[in-house]
Amino acid sequence: MSVSKLSRRALGALAATSLLVGLLPTAATAATPEPRDITKFACPSGEVPDPGFSDDENTTAEHKASIACVVWYELAAGRTTTTYAPGDAVNRGQMATFIGNLLVKGGVTLSDNPPDAFADDDNTQHEKRINQLAELGVVEGDREGKYNAGFPVTRAQMASFLN
Repeated sequence: MSVSKLSRRALGALAATSLLVGLLPTAATAATPEPRDITKFACPSGEVPDPGFSDDENTTAEHKASIACVVWYELAAGRTTTTYAPGDAVNRGQMATFIGNLLVKGGVTLSDNPPDAFADDDNTQHEKRINQLAELGVVEGDREGKYNAGFPVTRAQMASFLN
């Protein structure tokens, strides 16, 4: 792995960590929260408005709170203004947008005009974020140089995105 790729990955990890730590209330940082409770510190109860999605009635309270949190911080959006589609799979294009939004919220500056990294994502809703993340070395294409934005994200790919 090149130094530049290592530096970019370290920058991404630092940004994500900084975002979470920056979101923690000052009093809460003194005590280390349990991993399952981290969103309770990032999105304290009573401070995060319910986004009002009509399709999350069968979603567990924990997931409902996390959905409200990521929508509140503008890391993700609903499918429409009234639906989130909590049971739907996420595709590679959407994941690039989620990760790019997290990096921006964490203080990483992404290029306004990144080079076009993949021909198969041209004119898609997620093209700019995909190209921004490709420029940083966060995402790569397949052996044919395609990004496959509409393909579902596997758990292995999700681990690579987050890494």
